[in-house]
Amino acid sequence: MTLFVHPVPPKHLDHFLLGGIVGGVVVRNGPGIYGLEGRTLIFTAPVGVVTFAPAVGEAMTPLAIKAQIEADIPALLVTFIEGSLAINLAAPALGIALSPAGTANPYLGFDTLAATEGTYYNPPGGGVPELVSIKQISGGFIQVITDE
Repeated sequence: MTLFVHPVPPKHLDHFLLGGIVGGVVVRNGPGIYGLEGRTLIFTAPVGVVTFAPAVGEAMTPLAIKAQIEADIPALLVTFIEGSLAINLAAPALGIALSPAGTANPYLGFDTLAATEGTYYNPPGGGVPELVSIKQISGGFIQVITDE
């Protein structure tokens, strides 16, 4: 069993337990991201490549980034958590895995040295990996999961 303490809002926790990933750059509150022309996000789960195609020299708005990802890989659902890009499966059942080789990774706050991966945790009694229990505490949550 593993014990995690997460000082995060519930939306983060749901996203984490459903196997999602979150970029480390706030994209939602700005005018957009410049330099994404022809850059890629390479997913290994589900398998697919997103190639960004804004007009040359134009910033890509958060909603355009969301639309491009969802159009290139329809199995993905993009939302924003505290302004950062949050990616999950439209029908969560497995975790997301993003290759570090994507050329858009640094623009969106994803790792360029190691894969960015999410783990889907089954509800109690639903198989491994499994969420055993969760309790809200001041400043976050305590969750007990098992991967055995």
